[in-house]
Amino acid sequence: SFRYSVAGKDPNSTNVEITGTAPTRKDLLDFKQKLESEKSFSNITLPISSFVRVENIEFSIRLRSQ
Repeated sequence: SFRYSVAGKDPNSTNVEITGTAPTRKDLLDFKQKLESEKSFSNITLPISSFVRVENIEFSIRLRSQ
């Protein structure tokens, strides 16, 4: 599950925050890697503290959408 919020008014790029719960560390890492493979996104930040738990991981990813 996830939700997102958008901040900023730059018409060429937007700061986005995605929050949610990942079932496992692998799922969270896979999600991050999929975002990184998209050319539409940059500056993808996922705090290392997101990987402390093994399951039911609450996370917050920040990125720039172009």
